[in-house]
Amino acid sequence: MIATLIGSTGLTGSFLTQQLLADSAITKVISVSRKALKISNAKLTEVLISDLAELPSIESRIRGEIYSVVSVRQSRPPAAKRTSKKSI
Repeated sequence: MIATLIGSTGLTGSFLTQQLLADSAITKVISVSRKALKISNAKLTEVLISDLAELPSIESRIRGEIYSVVSVRQSRPPAAKRTSKKSI
């Protein structure tokens, strides 16, 4: 069985990637992410994209069971733009 994992570099996604690679029923794991994984495994194929909007362009490379791990978070502004309140 082939498993495609979208979002494999975060905490949950990296755990799921390890579980899929360890599963003997899974013959191939396709990782779709923005960053390269630091994993070397014969079953692993990485597809790097810069934005989820690129998914339609890589559709032919995605096969098997598809798992998606997506986390949305608000990033903090750079330190120079943060305002601090001081109490007197």
